[in-house]
Amino acid sequence: MSEGCGKCKRAQARLHAAIEVVKMAPALTGRPSAARADDSIPVSGARMRCTAAFQRGATGMDLAFSLRAPAAACHSRRWDLNQALPRRVLIVDNYVSAAEALAEACSDHHDVRFVGGGSAAMEMALSWRPRVMVLDIDMPAPNGLDVATMIRETSHLDPIMLIAVTGRDAAFDREEALAHGFDSYLTKPVDVDLLLTLIAGAE
Repeated sequence: MSEGCGKCKRAQARLHAAIEVVKMAPALTGRPSAARADDSIPVSGARMRCTAAFQRGATGMDLAFSLRAPAAACHSRRWDLNQALPRRVLIVDNYVSAAEALAEACSDHHDVRFVGGGSAAMEMALSWRPRVMVLDIDMPAPNGLDVATMIRETSHLDPIMLIAVTGRDAAFDREEALAHGFDSYLTKPVDVDLLLTLIAGAE
């Protein structure tokens, strides 16, 4: 993080401010709480999270903060794609020709497969276990948001990096995607160099 751009550093500062608020909860409410954060930003568009749990008798309440490094930031830190480890990448778009074209653009660096819809995406995720999924949001049900939710609710698939691809660029759409578990959000036409950089940053 020390070499990140100014925008990312400010986002991290806001994250830690949120953590401090959470840590104050016991003094304010008399209830125990716990907080943790993942404040590493390997590449642009990475999501930073702070989670907290408040206990009230036999019930619990979860509180989550989600901050996102600006997608346009950190271009100076793009990975050397020639040195990046190959990843299993699954590309999902109901327009199969679009999925195939994007898969071909990534295939020089990674082991890439593509499918034409949300149901096929879940089947492939369960059988092939990709490290990264590039999901078009605007598909017939189950759409990209539905698939992301199912991935995050499946414990052994949760580590998959999820990258949203869509023609929509409103702030609300971005926040909705992050709330459903996406790690990054790209708009069409996809910047292939940026996509490859995000994929290369998958641990």
